[in-house]
Amino acid sequence: METDTPASAPPPAISMTRSEVNRKITADEFRAHANSANPWFVVCGEVYDATTYLNDHPGGSQSITLVAGQDATEDFMAIHSSDAKRKLAEYHIGTLVGEIKESTAPDDLPTSSFLRSNKWKAVTLRTVTDVSKDSKIFRFVLDHKERDLGLPIGQHVYVRLQRKVNGKADPAELVQRAYTPVSRKDDRGFIDMLV
Repeated sequence: METDTPASAPPPAISMTRSEVNRKITADEFRAHANSANPWFVVCGEVYDATTYLNDHPGGSQSITLVAGQDATEDFMAIHSSDAKRKLAEYHIGTLVGEIKESTAPDDLPTSSFLRSNKWKAVTLRTVTDVSKDSKIFRFVLDHKERDLGLPIGQHVYVRLQRKVNGKADPAELVQRAYTPVSRKDDRGFIDMLV
């Protein structure tokens, strides 16, 4: 049986924008919304206002406010379903004109806290300790042995893990979750997490 459609036709692209929106948003205007009260973020060069969605977001409002004023393309595309990508169009307010400049605040002093609420930081898995057959403590070392984590007791951190295949990151294998560390407040140079 012959058909007009090739067997390997790609699936239709998901639209994450509204065609009637043609507003151009400057980088300065965008940066003015780098806050938790009315957070704007960018995905694929398009600007979204998530203010009215904060209370309804399944991952909690903090996962949105963490990317306020930033390009969230990598995180958003890696962890959201097709339905979430379609829903994003409801919050589309325009196209970014100009570049988002990263903060250049120095954080390389070993006496400063490791965590930054708006920046992913790399750690290295050092040890895995069995607690039970399905629970382990993962110890990650920070970038300096004297650096404190900078996280109040009982608060959680967002962890983003990406599997590497043959030494290269596999974008299909990105996992992002919130965990509460089990390290003590005065521990330095590492973070322990029970999983």
